[in-house]
Amino acid sequence: MLGVVAFFLFGIHVHASDLEVRVTGVKPNVGSVTVSIFSSQKTFLKKSIKDMKKAANDKTELIFHLKGLKPGVYALTATYDENANGKLDRGSFGIPKEPVGFSNNAKGTFGPPKFEAAKFTVKDSDIQLEVTLPPVQKYDMNKVKKKMKEKKKGGGHDMSL
Repeated sequence: MLGVVAFFLFGIHVHASDLEVRVTGVKPNVGSVTVSIFSSQKTFLKKSIKDMKKAANDKTELIFHLKGLKPGVYALTATYDENANGKLDRGSFGIPKEPVGFSNNAKGTFGPPKFEAAKFTVKDSDIQLEVTLPPVQKYDMNKVKKKMKEKKKGGGHDMSL
């Protein structure tokens, strides 16, 4: 009620924007993609405010629409469930065995990117994003273990594999 009164008295209007997310790198007719939207650094990769899922079609991209997104700072993930088992398959050390993309096509170093790298701002206009699903990286687990030992000892900061 107060918002309605403020609108008529002061012309205050909070515009909700529409978000379009184009996810590329999908194999035609294989699996499904879930786009999850996060509203803060604290909840990033823990508790999404919205999840949208679509089965792959005959194209190499899927387009998701979310209407009514309030102004703010967000980040999103696009998780590709290639084998359609309803979950993100993970290997050793929790490393995803299926593609996961992030807004801004952000990439992490030895893990997922930080919220800061993936964040985008919604103001008072519609927004379009594109997320490219990266190929799944194959890791030499002996190299990973060696890098982890070096990191624990305080040697070398290069965690590239």
